[in-house]
Amino acid sequence: MRSLERDVFPAIGGLPIADLTPPLILAVLRDIEARGSIETAKRILQRISCVFGFAIPEGKPACNRPTPFSRTGRDRGGNAQE
Repeated sequence: MRSLERDVFPAIGGLPIADLTPPLILAVLRDIEARGSIETAKRILQRISCVFGFAIPEGKPACNRPTPFSRTGRDRGGNAQE
């Protein structure tokens, strides 16, 4: 929870889940990676994915879960994401 409080909530924590897009999430992850915290970025992506996994069945409007992104911002096919 501390990593979310430190790295995610200041950037996107005030947004409704429906407004969280993969580019917004990717920007947060890239900021974390830029300071050399690759494993933290991976764990945060897992946690964000869990939040989406809970919200969608609960009927909360949301974009597609951010799981197609790797820590490098590439989709599963190796294509760069913008």
